[in-house]
Amino acid sequence: MSALGDGSQHYDADTTVKPGLPGRYFSLTAPNEGRIELVGFDASGAEVARIGSRETPADKPLSHDEAVAQGDPAGFAPTAVPARSFVYRGESIDPAKADRLGLVCVDSLQTVRCYDSVEEANAAAEP
Repeated sequence: MSALGDGSQHYDADTTVKPGLPGRYFSLTAPNEGRIELVGFDASGAEVARIGSRETPADKPLSHDEAVAQGDPAGFAPTAVPARSFVYRGESIDPAKADRLGLVCVDSLQTVRCYDSVEEANAAAEP
């Protein structure tokens, strides 16, 4: 795998297998010199995949997918999957209701738990 920079610059990274997960993975830190284009190669050196672009887009990206397609560095930043549900006093609520009630909400991987105050949220977090 290579990340292409300006001109002929490129930064290489080896891919690895992670037990129990499909596909191959890599980690690469390259200088922030503008747009990003990632190119994947097979064992023979033939190109097998390409995402991003070093071309300057006409407009700023309006979504994560557009940022990736345009090679915008924001498209390649780590992201988290948003929580699937909001819970307040043991019942599911929507984010708009949490906002309307002015609740204090604490995010976890699957659930956002909401409380009436910071003190209540801190007390719930204590072991």
